[in-house]
Amino acid sequence: SLGPESCFPTTMRSVGVKQTMDHTAIELMGSDRPGLLSEVSAVLTNLKCNIVNAEVWTHNMRAAAVMHVTDEETGS
Repeated sequence: SLGPESCFPTTMRSVGVKQTMDHTAIELMGSDRPGLLSEVSAVLTNLKCNIVNAEVWTHNMRAAAVMHVTDEETGS
């Protein structure tokens, strides 16, 4: 499952989810590391989600992302 402990191995991490009519917004914050975005994308793919938009920031070994996803089955 997509949870902060699987992607962000530090105590300073956050995952937020907000659903709208068109998509679900997922907000992630935590420690940056090589391959992190790839792993998050793979988890979403395994959950049959499509990333329709994403904004990602990194600074001083920290990462933040807002990803808008849709479900393959329902389209929202």
